[in-house]
Amino acid sequence: MGPFCIRIKPRYFYMRNLSFALLLLFASIGMVSCKKDAAQELVNETNNPQIDSSASYKIIITGTWKMPQHVVPSSDHFSDFVGLVHSDACVLYKLGTLASKGAEDIAERGNAFEINKEMDAYINANKALSKFLVTLTSITAKDSIIINATIKNSRISFESMIAPSPDWFVGIDSYNLIQSGKWITDITLPIYGYDAGTEEGDVFGYANPATVPQHPISLMTPANASVIANGNATIAPFATVRFIKM
Repeated sequence: MGPFCIRIKPRYFYMRNLSFALLLLFASIGMVSCKKDAAQELVNETNNPQIDSSASYKIIITGTWKMPQHVVPSSDHFSDFVGLVHSDACVLYKLGTLASKGAEDIAERGNAFEINKEMDAYINANKALSKFLVTLTSITAKDSIIINATIKNSRISFESMIAPSPDWFVGIDSYNLIQSGKWITDITLPIYGYDAGTEEGDVFGYANPATVPQHPISLMTPANASVIANGNATIAPFATVRFIKM
């Protein structure tokens, strides 16, 4: 009986000590893991700071259509600048794609009926937040409006006709007010001219044949808009837009 007990007892203590050692090892690993997680969270917070869920902006549009950067015809004007505050799930127009009916009507006639329907559809589908309107009384005038944006709806788009013209317009496509994880505070951007690709003609006029088949939207250049280029190698921006965080 004695020898039997002597053999078992050391094994019992060995197993108990082994279990205790393993328990200490797992606890140490857990503490290291927690410290690593906490450190990683600190790094993430530093690299991706939390931002406000919404922001208000003053949008200022200033016309810069003038000689000698451009030719200025008689009866020159911009139509209303029709805009949308929206998510990345919608666009009013996009360079290199075909213009929607709304974008076409803005470019050819300055008519906002169809584009308002398109914007309303985006808002009703929770893909956009709100519409806005800016009006310039002349091609070098200035006007402003206050808009609200959210993290989900942080993009701005707008369009206005260059008039008179076949199908030329100016605009901003889906500019994101959140840059590098932060709301921008103050920035000014140029507003360029585009050819909607829906009507023929390099003239200051409205009565022009349709482009068949329809072409993708493209930037205005001296090659497709020589009448307004004034002999310049490139066509300068027609306006600027400034976004100021309130």
